[in-house]
Amino acid sequence: MENLKKHIAELTQYMSENGVCVDPMPRVIFKKDRELSEQMLCPTGHYEPETKTIALYILNRHPKDILRSYAHELIHHDQNMNGMLKTDLMAQSLDPKYAQNNEQLRKLEEDAFLRGSMMFRDWADSKK
Repeated sequence: MENLKKHIAELTQYMSENGVCVDPMPRVIFKKDRELSEQMLCPTGHYEPETKTIALYILNRHPKDILRSYAHELIHHDQNMNGMLKTDLMAQSLDPKYAQNNEQLRKLEEDAFLRGSMMFRDWADSKK
C-alpha cells in the first residue's frame, strides 16, 4: 500500500506540473469491497465533487490499473475546480446511463478518459 501511495503522489505531481488543478488536494480513500470486486463490471473509482474526494476500489486489482483510475478521477477533480461540475449537472449523474443520456456529462467523461489516460501513459513511460 505504501508503494501505491508513493506512486499516487508522484503521479499527482506530474499531472499538476502538466496543468491539472490539484489545489486544494482531493482526499483519496481506498475501498476494499469484496462483493463489488467479484463483479465483472464493478466500479473502479469515483469522484465526489462536494467533498472533493476520490474513492478508489483496490481489491483484486493490479496497482497500475488503480493508478490509471486515479488519473481519471483526478481529471474530474480538475473539472470541479474549474467550475465544470455544477450541482444541477451532477444531479443528472445519478442516472446509471448518464454518459449515454447527457451530452454534457459525456463530454466530461471523454475528457477524463482522454487526459487521464494520456497523462498516466506519459508519466508511466517517463518512469521506464
